[in-house]
Amino acid sequence: MGSKRVDKKYAPTYITAYCEQQARRIAAGKRPELYVSGWRALAASVKMHGPEGLVPRRAQ
Repeated sequence: MGSKRVDKKYAPTYITAYCEQQARRIAAGKRPELYVSGWRALAASVKMHGPEGLVPRRAQ
């Protein structure tokens, strides 16, 4: 996407945000958006959860 160092650091966070965003769409009866950027999903997560949206929420 952009900087490899930034991508590597935040990859688990934006991948989780992307999966959560798609799960919310499916639960709402909508089709998943397959070509949405992980960074866009992360921005939506931060908008929804505030700074806590940047914290990985799955076990490492």
